[in-house]
Amino acid sequence: MALRRRLRRGLGAGIRGANWREIWLGRVSRLSELRCRPMRHGDPSLERAAIDALLRELAPAWSVESGPRLRRAWSFPDFASALAFTVRVGAVAEREDHHPELRLAWGRVEVELSTHVVGGLTDNDFILAAKLDALSPSAGTDSAAR
Repeated sequence: MALRRRLRRGLGAGIRGANWREIWLGRVSRLSELRCRPMRHGDPSLERAAIDALLRELAPAWSVESGPRLRRAWSFPDFASALAFTVRVGAVAEREDHHPELRLAWGRVEVELSTHVVGGLTDNDFILAAKLDALSPSAGTDSAAR
């Protein structure tokens, strides 16, 4: 799988032979250490088996919706906290040049990811999701589960 090759190349021998569960540090997976790459029309989207495997590497609150789209929601004590988190999500998305759909409401932020140019999910969606997981400890509480 292309993502596993990228993990091995980017992280060296530490990932080889390791149980995927062991690469978690808290709620952050090694996917968060990768960078999103530009995608073009004709690039393949991930197959369902790869989607399922990568989904297990993210926080449990992520789910795959029809489309397919990767989705997660967070709850916050007030609007200001939700807004601050949304701004942080936007900064990460801009650095990665991979932009999610965001929904902001009082005490709630929803994020949906997909790679529009290929019409499905790619490793970029999971990389960005892992980076957003890294924001989560100081963010809010998960409000959705698989």
